[in-house]
Amino acid sequence: MVYFNTIIPVAFHVICLVTGSTGCLFILTVQFVDWMKTHKLVPVDVIIVSIGFINLLLQGSFAFNEICVLLFVEFLVQIWVVNPIVVIVTSLAFSSLWCSTTLCFYYYVKIINFNGTIFYKFKAKLPVIIRWLLIFSNVISWITALPAYWDIDRQDPFPTDNDTILPLTYHLNFKSKCDCMFHVYMVLSAMAFTIILFTAGTIIMSLHKHIIQLKKNNEGLSHTKLSAHISAAKTVTSLLVLYLIFYATLNVIYTSTQDVGSIKFIVSSMVTSSFPTANSVILIFGNRKLSSTLMYVLGVNSVSGNTEISVKT
Repeated sequence: MVYFNTIIPVAFHVICLVTGSTGCLFILTVQFVDWMKTHKLVPVDVIIVSIGFINLLLQGSFAFNEICVLLFVEFLVQIWVVNPIVVIVTSLAFSSLWCSTTLCFYYYVKIINFNGTIFYKFKAKLPVIIRWLLIFSNVISWITALPAYWDIDRQDPFPTDNDTILPLTYHLNFKSKCDCMFHVYMVLSAMAFTIILFTAGTIIMSLHKHIIQLKKNNEGLSHTKLSAHISAAKTVTSLLVLYLIFYATLNVIYTSTQDVGSIKFIVSSMVTSSFPTANSVILIFGNRKLSSTLMYVLGVNSVSGNTEISVKT
């Protein structure tokens, strides 16, 4: 029990901190070098940079929070420590979630074609719209998370049954004073997940129709647009699966706030801690520039079929 309660979770969070931070720093470095050459970032690059930077902060806050829960609980339970941590972790988690939702929306607009002047005007203003969506995503995330500083009510920690073995292992009890804060968080997560589900489903259906059309026209399946379509579908679907897991574990955490330190809470925290790493992998392999750079660094020839949507608008 000692290994699962402390050693394994701490080791896991440290590994996630290293891998997640490395992935995020790789993304930011590649984008910065590219910006130094071109002095501009297309909308998809702006989104990826935003996600990478937020995930870097999120990974660090995850590791700090969970290691404190496991090893330095007497420090963590102080109000001036735990309440800001709850606000920071929650706001960064929602910022990452909604910025990734913006990425799915970007692929949706680029892939799905609608007729009409309004749509073309909307598409022409997409770079500006994306920037405002990213700003809105971060602002709404912080506005939603900030009330937790005053709303979270913590009871005194009590030691577990194996306190003689692990004197610093506690179960913490957190409650929402208004009895609604965690429900608001779940609703906000559900909204983002619904948008990702809609965009992923629409892109996959569009891809299916496009393949059928190419077969009818005997054009084969090597069409450049089809390759970009497939790449976007893979990225959005991967984000959908990732956020399905993330959404489920968030719900477990939000419904287990009165038993922080339990096995269920520890496992859920470990899953959420791996989120920035998994998100970085999806972003890297879903982006031609990032994946090609990674293959170059590793000394591996990149696959020519890895195509992304990067319209210079």
